[in-house]
Amino acid sequence: MKKVLLMAAVGGFILSSCSKEPEVSFTADKTSAKMNESVTFTNGSAEKKAYNFEWSFGDGGSAATFNAAHAYTSPGAYTVTLTASNKKGNKFGTATAAITVSKEDANLSTDQNTYNNNQMAYDQKMKAIMNAMVGTWKVSAVSASATYCATSSSTTVVGNADALKSTITMNEGGKMTFADYNGNLDQGNWDLIDPTHVHLYNSFEFSYTNTSNSNLEDHFNIPSGVYVMTQSGATVTLSRLETTTTTTTTGTTTTNCDNTASYSLTLSK
Repeated sequence: MKKVLLMAAVGGFILSSCSKEPEVSFTADKTSAKMNESVTFTNGSAEKKAYNFEWSFGDGGSAATFNAAHAYTSPGAYTVTLTASNKKGNKFGTATAAITVSKEDANLSTDQNTYNNNQMAYDQKMKAIMNAMVGTWKVSAVSASATYCATSSSTTVVGNADALKSTITMNEGGKMTFADYNGNLDQGNWDLIDPTHVHLYNSFEFSYTNTSNSNLEDHFNIPSGVYVMTQSGATVTLSRLETTTTTTTTGTTTTNCDNTASYSLTLSK
């Protein structure tokens, strides 16, 4: 009986000694980094021999993943430690690496600050223009002209006194209300693209005197589209140029020419 117990004890000792500490290793994609630059850590440990991975990045940060990545927010020298256990969780192994973190490049920081300041100034300028555009505007001048290359002709129409009784009201939400000389309302939308361009999403109809047809009143449109905007005090002028191509064929000869249409709308408060 004593012999059996002794063998069991010896056998138990031998079995427990086979439970080794896991072999832990990892690599970093860089050992020197700038502040806020990500460092990637690749685990080289054998997955079937090491378990329960825990990363300590040396700055208070940690992770519990197989691989890891970390960015340091302060300059300094840091020791990264990867700890793993065996399958039973009663033995542990570690691996370490040193990472040196330096301050951000002064030029890059200056460039970023310059960009931020420029962007802030641009946003403030756009907001000021938007605020200036809000309100009710009187139509002080409106016209449209076209040239036809195939016939070498052109035509121009100018808004008459009734057209100049129209108003356009713009609000901050991009809504626009057009009121003609009879008080008829037409809803539309507008958008400030940049400090010199505005998008009108609806067309508006204006009256003009047709001198070629017994001076009867007729109408023309200021179409939707992107307009160049110029400001002078309390006056805003919107202008747009459209070009279309006409193709003519005579015998075996094909000729292309451009027709143009231009529109101008001047508003004042």
